Amino acid sequence: MNAKNNGPDRRRHKRLDMNLTVRFLLHDGSEHSGQVTNISIGGMSITSSAKPAAGSIIIAYVQDLGRLEGLVARTDGDTFAVRLTLSALRREKLEERLGLGFKP
Repeated sequence: MNAKNNGPDRRRHKRLDMNLTVRFLLHDGSEHSGQVTNISIGGMSITSSAKPAAGSIIIAYVQDLGRLEGLVARTDGDTFAVRLTLSALRREKLEERLGLGFKP
C-alpha cells in the first residue's frame, strides 16, 4: 500500500508493483479471489471484495508465485495488506521468483 504522506518509504523490503491473480482462504474456511497489486518478501497488498479483519490468518495462492501465508496487517476500502510469515526456504524461493536475490 502506498504511504499516505510524501515522506521516505520506511518499508523494510523493496516492493514490486504487480497485477497477479490470487485465490485465498480465510480463517473461517471461506475462499475468495482478488488481485495482488504489490508484493515484497515481507508482505503484499491484495484488492478484493472480501473484507478480512486485521489479524486474520490468510493462505493465498498467487499466480506464478504459489502458496503464501500471512496475517492481515490492515485494511483500506477494497484493499488489505498482508504481513507474510514465511519459512527461510519459502522466503528464499520467493526472493528468486521476484528477482530480489540476496546481494551482499
